[in-house]
Amino acid sequence: MKKIIYSILPSILFFLSISYLMFSGLNAAKAIKVQNKVFLVFVRALAEKDVLLAISESLSYILTEAILPSLPFLFLLGSGFLAIFIFKNEINYLSLTLMQIPFLMLASLLAGFSLTVFLTYIGILSSIILLKTFEPRKTAFLTGSYLVSRHLRLVFIFLAIGLFLSLYLNFESYKQEVLSGTFDIIKLVIPDIGKLQQEQAKIFANQCAEGMKKSINQSYQTVPSPTKETCEPVYSSVIAGIDDYKQEAIKQIENKTVSEERVREYVIENFPILEQTTKATPLILAVLLYSFLEVLKLFAALVFGLAYSAIKKK
Repeated sequence: MKKIIYSILPSILFFLSISYLMFSGLNAAKAIKVQNKVFLVFVRALAEKDVLLAISESLSYILTEAILPSLPFLFLLGSGFLAIFIFKNEINYLSLTLMQIPFLMLASLLAGFSLTVFLTYIGILSSIILLKTFEPRKTAFLTGSYLVSRHLRLVFIFLAIGLFLSLYLNFESYKQEVLSGTFDIIKLVIPDIGKLQQEQAKIFANQCAEGMKKSINQSYQTVPSPTKETCEPVYSSVIAGIDDYKQEAIKQIENKTVSEERVREYVIENFPILEQTTKATPLILAVLLYSFLEVLKLFAALVFGLAYSAIKKK
């Protein structure tokens, strides 16, 4: 009975970490938003030719929108693994493992059977099984830091896979959000796409007018001189009319406001790499998430190493 009671503490910590992940807004939509915003902030600051400002503002945004919100999840998870190791002689690993099943079912139900949550919990279960074979290191600090680092890594792998599969299988739900973010970045790189479209439209109007004039002129030059003299007023009138048409068309183009939707269509048509990048978003985000958590894990390993050292001294 005592061993079952000791198994409850880490189980609750794991469930709380998953619950926090579910209800804190740290989901696929948040990951897309943060990725888009970081690139947007960086490119905007870089456009001002200030690299340090670009890096500073990007890191500041990552700190407030990603790092700080992730810390409770990270430390609840790490505390669960550390608690298992501290009470290893008092815990029945079979009971501990089986105890995760109802928590997994409850978390899946609360999360609407989210694939990300399910696979993250599978990562926790795998880490619990792996933890049974963990051997202490030379010092308490190394033991605590390596223990947490090793088992968090396995959970992070499953979490990244879960995010990838969730995005890949439901990508149509997120596609417009991804395109919108990428589109905003492209608009920063090319500040006035609407102006660019207008210039292209004016070139087209000019080419059409000049083409018509050239065609009429070639036909006019082939007629006999008497006929040419007779038709000269008509010819001049037609040429003048084409010039007037060209000027009026250019004037209308300059006064016409290009809609956001037209600009978006223009970007998609002229930047085919945008579509390819969008399709690769699930994989890109999963890799970025895993890399981000691996960096954050270094801080967690330091904290838990110090915490375990303090516990051992007592």
